[in-house]
Amino acid sequence: MTRRRWAFVLCAVGVVAACSDISSDSPIDCNYLVGYHFIVMQPPTTGVIYDYTINVGDSIRLAGSVHRVDAATPTFDPLGGWSCASNGSSQVPGVVTFTTNDTQLIRLHANGWVRGLSFGSATVTASSASPLVTDDIDILVYSP
Repeated sequence: MTRRRWAFVLCAVGVVAACSDISSDSPIDCNYLVGYHFIVMQPPTTGVIYDYTINVGDSIRLAGSVHRVDAATPTFDPLGGWSCASNGSSQVPGVVTFTTNDTQLIRLHANGWVRGLSFGSATVTASSASPLVTDDIDILVYSP
């Protein structure tokens, strides 16, 4: 455990006067995240392990949009230390398309429709050519 982490723990248990200047200063610069592009999915992803869950025979319509990080700030987690988090983004022009190799489990149709064919875990790749960005989406197909 680093010296800063110990200082933060001590501050958390009540020794605030000696630690106030140590725990508030971030040792990292998060400006490297500004300008980073990512895909936002609609409907929003809901699962921890799988992004979406559908039944065999059912469909879900996916829509993606490309966003750019406009601002990022340092955040502190007592167990993980310092990291950067996006705290502002904006949508940018870009067409998101979907592909899959799991054609035995799901079928991709026009306009982002995904239909469950058989039980299993499938991956759909959402991508944009300009700006260049990709994201893998995990879909669990249930057999009711």
